Amino acid sequence: MENRLHDFDAKIARLKRKSVELKGDAKAQADKALDELNVQRDKASRQLEELKRRSASAWEDVKAATASAMDDLKDAYENLKARFQ
Repeated sequence: MENRLHDFDAKIARLKRKSVELKGDAKAQADKALDELNVQRDKASRQLEELKRRSASAWEDVKAATASAMDDLKDAYENLKARFQ
């Protein structure tokens, strides 16, 4: 899961570079969407850190929450990526 998070960091950085070229309302919308994407990324990161700290008995619960956060991040990324195409 840590590798997936690093992959999203790279993907987010590419979208951010593309957003620099936008102007006006499109730029404002992209910036807002990137901010929201970063919130999702931070949530996934926190869940991953929690997963690392948990005992074996609680691992499955945290693993499920982390997987859900990663799925949310993927969905948010895909939605924003579609706006750039």
